[in-house]
Amino acid sequence: MNHLENLGNLSFAVVQEIGRVKNKFPIQYECHYSFSLKNGQLAESSEVIPYSIYRKLKLGDSIQIYRKEMTVFGRKIAVSKIKENDEVSTPLIHLERFFRGAVAYFAVLIGLATLFRAWGLQFRTYRSP
Repeated sequence: MNHLENLGNLSFAVVQEIGRVKNKFPIQYECHYSFSLKNGQLAESSEVIPYSIYRKLKLGDSIQIYRKEMTVFGRKIAVSKIKENDEVSTPLIHLERFFRGAVAYFAVLIGLATLFRAWGLQFRTYRSP
């Protein structure tokens, strides 16, 4: 994300929808916006925003964003972030949780494999010469 916040990546976007995320505690606000890519296509993005930004925005307002286009596995994607937003992105939270779960799962598998290997060696009998 540090490479995203360069002045060369600064652009404008239009707020499409803004509102409160229901059934979340603490209260979270979300902003959906659209911006144009280098080839002229429109891209949409959404972010969790703090209350200080939420109270300033209205539908149709233009906001400053950092945007960057990149190619991943032959597919073009655009990454964007509102300029003054310091909130952690929701997909990053889920990705971090998924990564922790995967590490724990593989640690358990390695532990079980080592345990079964040790038991197998312990119960192996050899014929005497």
